[in-house]
Amino acid sequence: MLSAETDGYGRTTMRAMILTRPGEPLVMTELPTPEPGPGRLSGAAVLTP
Repeated sequence: MLSAETDGYGRTTMRAMILTRPGEPLVMTELPTPEPGPGRLSGAAVLTP
């Protein structure tokens, strides 16, 4: 699951569900949104039930 948000300082962050070890539950982590490099595009996927 990914979700992009802007924090109070104008930085964009995303929430990601991270698998730390097989068999363990996913852990929600807030990370900086990666910036695309030269000649690359960024995209987002939205999952709905």
